Amino acid sequence: MASTMNFLCLIFFLAVIGKGMSLRCPDNDVSLQQKGTGKIVGGKPEWKLTLRTGCFCPQINVTIACNGFESVQIPDPSTFVIKDSTCLILRPVTLLDPVNIFYVADTDFGFYLLASTAKC
Repeated sequence: MASTMNFLCLIFFLAVIGKGMSLRCPDNDVSLQQKGTGKIVGGKPEWKLTLRTGCFCPQINVTIACNGFESVQIPDPSTFVIKDSTCLILRPVTLLDPVNIFYVADTDFGFYLLASTAKC
């Protein structure tokens, strides 16, 4: 009985791990989270936008909606580029290395994911 239970637990564990590390990650598997950093720059709060994926495969060609986005402090141009009403994330978003974008504005901005591609 104990060996059957151990076997079932092992199967469950492998299924859970396998889902996160599957080589068939979906496109658009990027989550966005924003929070204040507590810093004040030019009299306005600094915000941190974090892009994450729950998948083992990196997400590339990440584009987010940013129509009307303005910041007192320009985000790092090696990571974040504004093109028309979209913003391009120039670094891959990976499971172990989320992408952080810092900006300064009165309130957090309404960013949302437009597209990304899983590179497996």
